[in-house]
Amino acid sequence: MSKKIIKSVFGVIIVGLLVLAACYWRPFKKNIDTKEITLNIPEPKILYGLCSDSFHLETGFVDRHQNLSDILSERGVPLTVIHQVAGNCSSLFDVRKMKTGDRFVAFYSLDSTRILRYLAYENNSIDYCVFDFTSDTAKVVPGKKEVTVKSRIASGVIKSSLWNSMIENKLSPILAVELSEIYDCTIDFFGIQKGDHFKILYDEEFIGDESIGMGKIHSASFTQGGKEYFAILFSQQDGNNYFDEKGNSLKKVFSEITP
Repeated sequence: MSKKIIKSVFGVIIVGLLVLAACYWRPFKKNIDTKEITLNIPEPKILYGLCSDSFHLETGFVDRHQNLSDILSERGVPLTVIHQVAGNCSSLFDVRKMKTGDRFVAFYSLDSTRILRYLAYENNSIDYCVFDFTSDTAKVVPGKKEVTVKSRIASGVIKSSLWNSMIENKLSPILAVELSEIYDCTIDFFGIQKGDHFKILYDEEFIGDESIGMGKIHSASFTQGGKEYFAILFSQQDGNNYFDEKGNSLKKVFSEITP
């Protein structure tokens, strides 16, 4: 057999082996493709702008006759640092006006020493201050909780009074006060009768899942004695004002009847 024939046979064998390798590799490659791996890493819990997972937490409420100095000294803060803190927060709020029942949260180190690192004090349902003890100079940082606004529609039929109608429909009595102010010169609320009814589009404010009160009333309708009265909110340079469906200001009505 000549060398030429041997080379030809050898070439055919090589090509055949390459084809077989390709056929074998294709399904094998499919099996070893890297798959996307999803890691369920929980998001850190943020409280008062701090990662609460990194601390031991203690929630407390201001006791009767208790002040900021009492709260901090009970948690190991030296009097010199307490005096410094009181001076640094004087422009944010008056520590002498802390009220019984005000909420605070202490952030301690995770190790066995349990050293106080931060203390968050709630001035009200939205505003708070964080006292920072992580350095030699105690700092006070103001903050606000995130407020979510949701649109609400409320309605009801008067059976005895507007106030009772709010209670019966599990609505905030503040809505009754707001309606009486909006329609102050349009509707005689002392003359409300059984069967009169109302409908209100308003905002309700939340921090998390907790309602902290109502916001603006965007529009309302109140039917008294078969006549429907509208109130629609418009923002103007001098503030918010309510108008009826014809564009007449409800404040204008007041000015026209005032002697």
